[in-house]
Amino acid sequence: MSDHLTSIGAYFEVVTADQCRADTLSSADGIIFATPENFGSMSGAMKSVFDRNYYEWSGQKLALPCAFWVAASTDGQNTAIQLEKLCKAVGFKMIVEPVIFKGRLSDHWSQSISSDRLTNNRIKATEQAQLLSEGFYTALEMGLY
Repeated sequence: MSDHLTSIGAYFEVVTADQCRADTLSSADGIIFATPENFGSMSGAMKSVFDRNYYEWSGQKLALPCAFWVAASTDGQNTAIQLEKLCKAVGFKMIVEPVIFKGRLSDHWSQSISSDRLTNNRIKATEQAQLLSEGFYTALEMGLY
């Protein structure tokens, strides 16, 4: 995925939750959050990102376009709702519906899956992630956000 995005001129940076500070987004054109759902909620690390940066982000009125992925064992909707509320509260603009990967995330990404069903899930998840990233980049390039 990253090679393809680089080949079409996109620059992106992966920032882990513990590295994400309010000023991290100062030069960003958009942001894609990714988190697992643990016990019906976003991960503690993702919550920490919003806890640390909430007031500064909301005070800056960044209005950055954003999207997110949720990896959930069964549902993912609670985390999607929480993230949507937080993103709106700090002024980020949700530009697409959340992408929710259901099932064990290792089933989606593992290179050693033998079952056809799991392989198809991995391909589907990879395609969804790539489409979200490409669509996000294309919309930014077109000036839609």
